Amino acid sequence: MTLFLSIFLSGCSTTINQYGKKIRIATNKEVKNCKLVVSLEGTSMQTGLMKWNGIKNARNDLINQAGESGATHLVLGEGKPHYWTTEQSFLGNAYKCKK
Repeated sequence: MTLFLSIFLSGCSTTINQYGKKIRIATNKEVKNCKLVVSLEGTSMQTGLMKWNGIKNARNDLINQAGESGATHLVLGEGKPHYWTTEQSFLGNAYKCKK
């Protein structure tokens, strides 16, 4: 049973892709001279007892979306943990900053 659960859970994770790996997590102060590209919402279908894994997946989804939008930096907003809903979500704003 433990082996099955481990295999099942590992197949349900969102990893950071090649675009997301280029994103720098930043604060509002760090991006004050940057251009806002887009406000985003990352989501995951893992909820209930798996909500914390769902929040991690939603955050990774958000980072990937920021990278795919052409942004260089991401200011994370709030995660919204839910026990009895259909998805988890994480908010953020993606910025393009000069190097």
